[in-house]
Amino acid sequence: MGDNYHGYRLVGTTLDYFTQTEYAPGQKFAVKPGGALFDAGRREALAGDFVARKMNLKVGDTFHPFHGLIFDEKSQHAETYVVTGILKPPTLPRTG
Repeated sequence: MGDNYHGYRLVGTTLDYFTQTEYAPGQKFAVKPGGALFDAGRREALAGDFVARKMNLKVGDTFHPFHGLIFDEKSQHAETYVVTGILKPPTLPRTG
């Protein structure tokens, strides 16, 4: 959690997080149609719905992360990552 992409925080995790974790009771993460979970042995990544829309990221796009939590164009990583999927936005409970 110590790097960013144009100011948006990057989180390294395992596939289990997306397949087994509930972000709310009874609700698990899901990838939008046309995308897939990442291969942990490759430089692949999922993008959240919000950041994908803000940064115009699509499945198949590549990006370079930046060191630290604050965007500094001089601190770009050399490694290239491929976006394999975009997460569906969370389903929020209805109120009222």
